Amino acid sequence: LWLGEKAVCARSRLVGMALSEESNSGGKQADRRRSTALSSSAPVGRSAEGKQGGDAPPDIAGSKRVVGSRYAGGAASFPQLVSFDDAGKMLEAIAPFLTQDSRGRYPITGRNAAYALNQLKRLRADGANHAAQERLVDAAVAKMPEMELKHVALALNGAKKAPKQAAVRLAAAGCSHALLLLARAEDGDPGEGDFGVSAQAIAMLLNALSAQPPPLPGSADADSFSARDEALLFDAATTALLRMPQARFDTQSVATTLNALAARGRFDAPLFRHLAAAVLAPRDGLSLQS
Repeated sequence: LWLGEKAVCARSRLVGMALSEESNSGGKQADRRRSTALSSSAPVGRSAEGKQGGDAPPDIAGSKRVVGSRYAGGAASFPQLVSFDDAGKMLEAIAPFLTQDSRGRYPITGRNAAYALNQLKRLRADGANHAAQERLVDAAVAKMPEMELKHVALALNGAKKAPKQAAVRLAAAGCSHALLLLARAEDGDPGEGDFGVSAQAIAMLLNALSAQPPPLPGSADADSFSARDEALLFDAATTALLRMPQARFDTQSVATTLNALAARGRFDAPLFRHLAAAVLAPRDGLSLQS
């Protein structure tokens, strides 16, 4: 009898332990199922929101959707600039990004301001849009410190469609910032494209400047863009180009640079030899036509 009672007690304890383990296992599985369900049905958080906001892509040609700056209340999408065929409609669409906040800051990013100015070159801008163009230029000037060299070039390329005084302000700000970028790159290695300084970006910048009317010989106005300012920029660009390895050049950047130099009557023999050597150097991708 005593052995029978012991066996019954042992069996009862084993059954109880098994039931307890099954209960714990079932609870953990239920917890995992609830966790999975919550994670799959949870609303989009900050990570997904970050994908919708932020800066524009580095190159407008590489993306049809240019994402604009982030407002304080969330992300806002910058309009698709290439879809516009009228300057007035484009300026109206980007107007919210050209309104300063309480601290005087513009929601638009520097690169988006440059892209918008560049689009004005291909669109017809009439006198009724001058006020909006002035606001765009003011935003671009304010955002100039965050632009890379190619963005400066894009902004200046569109300046010809802006009102004259606005174009002068933009050229002055762009020249000053470009000189700063070229000076910083000179301390490093411009051949590696530091600070956005590349042969292509320099070619775009010089071409944008040479396409505008020649600047005034000199002026005491701090907002003016003088011939001396342009000469300093061409000198700095020449120094940066001479320091670049020949492999960094392509035929387009060389041709664009030579066209800009000829437009301003600048003929620097060492630079011409350097560019010629870069084009004539044996490499893949160069054809007789190029």
